[in-house]
Amino acid sequence: MEPKAIVKSLGGKAYVYDPYVLLRSLMVWKKLKQISLPKQIRRLIEATYEALDDEPDAWQKLFDERFATDSGRKFLADRNSNLWQLALEDEEGRQTRLNELSTLSLVLCRSFSKKKAEFIDGTSCVLESEEFLLKTAQRIHRNLVKIPENHFVQIEANPALGRYLRGKHSGGLVGDDGTISVNGLKDGVLLRWNNDLGLVVEKIVEEAD
Repeated sequence: MEPKAIVKSLGGKAYVYDPYVLLRSLMVWKKLKQISLPKQIRRLIEATYEALDDEPDAWQKLFDERFATDSGRKFLADRNSNLWQLALEDEEGRQTRLNELSTLSLVLCRSFSKKKAEFIDGTSCVLESEEFLLKTAQRIHRNLVKIPENHFVQIEANPALGRYLRGKHSGGLVGDDGTISVNGLKDGVLLRWNNDLGLVVEKIVEEAD
């Protein structure tokens, strides 16, 4: 089924719970004949959110739509906030229920060099300082989004950014059309930034001759 047909078939539940999570929950729970609570609940949650290599394309589209919308809302909320907190310890990218899948931090820039970075919110910072600069850390984190790690074949970390980030990370250059250029992406994966939707992940399907 196509994503819209799946959402329609789920009925009112799809407006209360995320359609992708409902599908993954059904996949896990329908195999069970009995369950012991609360002992098994953590294992069931982990099974619900673990990465799958053979997930249907329609399911992946629902996940990408969900991830883009939630990350976009979080990004805009963080960027517009006057408060700022240091990032939590997040080596596996699994701080919250929203982020159960392994993720990496992607810093969105308009331009980037060893000495300076210009971010998509219009701010910039100097990267060559050997000292930890609070203002630089704030600007990096306010222009950061999370992206599922399974969209990459390899992750190229940046030492200058790594001084301010924990866990896996990379930098992405955002073009005038919103297309994000980042090293290590899988073939057929396209990243775009949209001010309303946030991070948008698209799958490029090559037409057969």
